[in-house]
Amino acid sequence: MSDSSSSAELAVAMRAMIDRLAPGDRLPSSRELIRRYQVGPAPWRGPSPCSPPRAWS
Repeated sequence: MSDSSSSAELAVAMRAMIDRLAPGDRLPSSRELIRRYQVGPAPWRGPSPCSPPRAWS
């Protein structure tokens, strides 16, 4: 992804990748995701852009 790509675009791409996985399939390593989406490691720290919002009690 280029510098002009947004976090939303990355989230859409990752959700599509996850939707194609079968139960029990493993997620790609962070190194593979960085290579595939051409991003730095910073977006992989913290909550995933695919994570649902948390409900705080």
